Order: sequence, then structure tokens, then C-alpha cells
Amino acid sequence: MMYPAIRYFYCLGCDPDQPKYTYPKDPENEDSVQMVRICSDFVEQALWHEETKVQYEECGVMRPNACPEMMGDFDPYTCGDDLVIPTIEYNNDPTEFMNYFNPPGMYGPDFEFIVVEDTGNETEACWKPKSMRSSHSSAAPSRYSRSLTAGVTLAGMALRRFL
Repeated sequence: MMYPAIRYFYCLGCDPDQPKYTYPKDPENEDSVQMVRICSDFVEQALWHEETKVQYEECGVMRPNACPEMMGDFDPYTCGDDLVIPTIEYNNDPTEFMNYFNPPGMYGPDFEFIVVEDTGNETEACWKPKSMRSSHSSAAPSRYSRSLTAGVTLAGMALRRFL
């Protein structure tokens, strides 16, 4: 997947702090579905940001087709894929989207993702990428970063003419 926000979301599968954001849906049953709290600011500023949604709508996202049961251990894309527009396919609902495009190692039906406010309470912690855990950072592209990228690209092209 080419979208940075989805790549950030996929980091959750390997995040050593992931257990802090996960709890059993049914505390009485240790085999129950694991609920994973995702911070709303990550969803609003990156995964489901207006600019990101425009990218989804212009390019789509490849969704693997389900494989027959006898091919359960195969790469899901072995059975083909479909191009979907997430804002349409998932009713403009980022929670539906996250519950379909699970991070590696956190596949449904064992995990269910929910969006919650970051209250700062350690016992109700929610996940966001490390790049967004300080108050001065964001996973969404800023005007400054886009301008800087364009400037560096133009400078590189100009230098190539002289070399």
C-alpha cells in the first residue's frame, strides 16, 4: 500500500507497546475478541484526514479477495484483488476500514479496532504512531513538508543540469 497513513497503521502490529492498547471484549473469557483502542487524533489527522480521503477517492485501495478454505495458508492476494474506494466501500467509516485492513498479525476475527479519544489516562491508553506521540508532530503531510519536498526536488533537477 502506498499511503503513508495506512503504513503507520500497519506499524501497530509490531509495536512493542501494542498490549497497552488492547483488552478483551469479554474480561471473563481470555479467548474473547481483543479490542484495540485507536486514538481519534490519528484517525482524524492521518488515516481519515480530508487529504488522505481525496487520495483514496482518486486512486482507490487494493483489497484482497477471499480465498477458498483449502487455500487458507496462502497469501490473500493469491486469490485476486479488487480496487475499492474506502470512503464508499466502508460508508465513510474509518472503523469499518480499519477492521478490514488489519495490521499484520492482528487479523480478524481475533481483533476489533475502535476509535477513542486520547484522555491521557494510562489505563485507557489508545494507540497512535510514535511520530504522533508528541504534541509537535503529525502523520498528515503539512504544507511545509510538501513545499520542502518540492524545493529539494527542484534543486536536485537544477544541480543535475550543471553536473
